[in-house]
Amino acid sequence: RPERSLLIYGWGVEFVIARNPDPASTLPFLVRLPVGSRPVVLKVKDTWPRTAKVFCHPATEWPDAADLEIVERVPVVSCVRRGVAIDLVLDRARENRSQFVFTKARGRDVVFWQSARTRKQARPNVAVPTARASGRRLDIVVDTRERYAWKFSAQQAMTSNRALPVGDYAVEAGGETVAVVERKSVEDLVSTIVGGKLWTLLAAMAGVPHAALVVDDRYSSLFKLAHVRPATVADQIAEAAVRYPAVPIVFAETRQLAQEWTYRFFGAALEHLTNEAVGAARFDALSAAGPVPAPAASTAEVRAWAIASGLDVSDRGRLRPEIWEAHRAATAQESVRAIDTLTFEERRSLAISAAVAEKLRMEPEAVIAKARSNIETMRSIGVNEQPWVEMWEAVLGLGASHVGAMLTSTDPVARDLRQSSPFAGVLTEEERQQAVSGLRR
Repeated sequence: RPERSLLIYGWGVEFVIARNPDPASTLPFLVRLPVGSRPVVLKVKDTWPRTAKVFCHPATEWPDAADLEIVERVPVVSCVRRGVAIDLVLDRARENRSQFVFTKARGRDVVFWQSARTRKQARPNVAVPTARASGRRLDIVVDTRERYAWKFSAQQAMTSNRALPVGDYAVEAGGETVAVVERKSVEDLVSTIVGGKLWTLLAAMAGVPHAALVVDDRYSSLFKLAHVRPATVADQIAEAAVRYPAVPIVFAETRQLAQEWTYRFFGAALEHLTNEAVGAARFDALSAAGPVPAPAASTAEVRAWAIASGLDVSDRGRLRPEIWEAHRAATAQESVRAIDTLTFEERRSLAISAAVAEKLRMEPEAVIAKARSNIETMRSIGVNEQPWVEMWEAVLGLGASHVGAMLTSTDPVARDLRQSSPFAGVLTEEERQQAVSGLRR
């Protein structure tokens, strides 16, 4: 994941909690969620769901740097929207996993922030299934070549027969296949494995949004086979789980339970489709969060530097202003020395990137919009560049200050990223020539 890559190299995507500058609000904090390339902002009642779910509400905007009072900033391992929930994993030992859930309460759209401790089970936007799968009656398509097909007579479902390109059973929405199930007896499964057809079958099923291969017997029945080595079959099934994790092989014990599992699976797939559409609409309605200033060196870091440099500092308490000034000067000198070690091509790239950073400072919205437009083009070409494209997308999501830091940094990650820069077209040819005019080999 680009978030993890940036975190490893010190360019971490951060989850930021700030004070709400609106004194009239009953929600005293703002949270900045770095979801993909579009961070969003929510007003929240507390800084973590410790004892109860935390009520959230969409915020209209992220404060300007002058009004921004940061309470906490934590590196992010992942922040991903799945359906009507945003799953957040932080890089710290405790209080590191939580979820923002879009749901309804008393007929109103609401957002709750919850952790494993404060939720029994998150079932956003889903009615608890009783007789019906996910609260709906299903229309299930049965392949015309399926012999002794399931009737789903014990479930609230209707069936129709039609030739399916893959799978024995399917459900559709809007004319598109949403989920398929391939039914197998143990004998059929063994025949498919021995005949070498398992991999082509799973590859075809992997092209459907949701797919499963359901066996109407127990897993233990594999080890009672008489005409084939059980270990060979078990190894192939284990390899299938690794090669095609999106297509589980489910042993459902009996024909009746296999049919019930398939019915519930189809209901969940259709409900997920609804949740995905609802979640996308709710997420798109949230306000985008603005940039966050790059973190300054901490007192502990400056104290450690001062001690290593032989400067006289106390073991605790505040540092004298001259110590801070000396640290800033030393940091600037290190940057100059780092530039001196670069090759001509690297210095040329840095000079052009510095000019882009200056333009970014003057016109942040236009420059970032251009970069995002270029990223869409870069995604459609150059397979080898794809990881760097994703990392640039993550950096853009951090805001203009972090983008500027990446453009002007001399560390190896920044140098590598600049080789696949999404800022083509930001500078005119005259501006590019002016940026490199003073360079000498």
